[in-house]
Amino acid sequence: AIGLFVGSYLNVVALRWFKPKSKSPQKLSNRSECPNCQRQLSFLEMLPIVSFLVLRRRCKNCQVAISWRYPLVESVTGLVFLFLALNFSNLTQLIVLTCLASIMIVIALIDLETQLIPDKLTLPSIAVFALLIALFQRNNFLDFLSSGLAFDHWLIGILIGVAIPGLIVVLTKGKGMGIGDIKLGGLIGLSLGGVYGLLALFLAFVIGAIVGLGLIAKNQANLKTALPFGPFMVAGWFLTLFFGPQIVAWYTNLAYL
Repeated sequence: AIGLFVGSYLNVVALRWFKPKSKSPQKLSNRSECPNCQRQLSFLEMLPIVSFLVLRRRCKNCQVAISWRYPLVESVTGLVFLFLALNFSNLTQLIVLTCLASIMIVIALIDLETQLIPDKLTLPSIAVFALLIALFQRNNFLDFLSSGLAFDHWLIGILIGVAIPGLIVVLTKGKGMGIGDIKLGGLIGLSLGGVYGLLALFLAFVIGAIVGLGLIAKNQANLKTALPFGPFMVAGWFLTLFFGPQIVAWYTNLAYL
């Protein structure tokens, strides 16, 4: 339930991130409104999932269709929070992870919309997490995947997270990835450590390749089409967070066959 409401808020954050502020006195309110008729929404109209179903996907005032984006992001965030609660029993660890997960979701939404990853999200997150590591590196709540991380593993993680996207930026002269992807890679590597950070990036490339080939097959893209890579990196981070140890164990067993 908390995840559903947080997902609704994250949608608003992502939609308003690069929206210019209106100087009109009538537009000074921070209340949510219909993007078509600008009518302020009531509390009941902002209930996650429920309002979408009750209103039958239409604005109560102008009857314009409500985007599927709203219930989709709310549902995904709710499921993410549920998975986190089921997999991480340490309360402090759960708080850190829900904050990180929320930031990752916002980054994916903004990049999907604008092909930009804001420094105001990645850099403070890296700084705060690095500070937590410096202060509490011996506490297990920062070792999300129970891999026995030492300080140098986090350091290796951020180096890998920065180096791989950075190399692609250099080789493609910024056409394959952007500077924002480098910073997001640093956050991924720092939060997961060396091995799992590398796995998250590998999964991101696999997911990106599958989506890209699918779009090409449907004639919706070609080899020169620019796709935002941030959502794939975020997907790789989530998959690694939830299934990383199982994937590594499977690969290890396969390598010894």
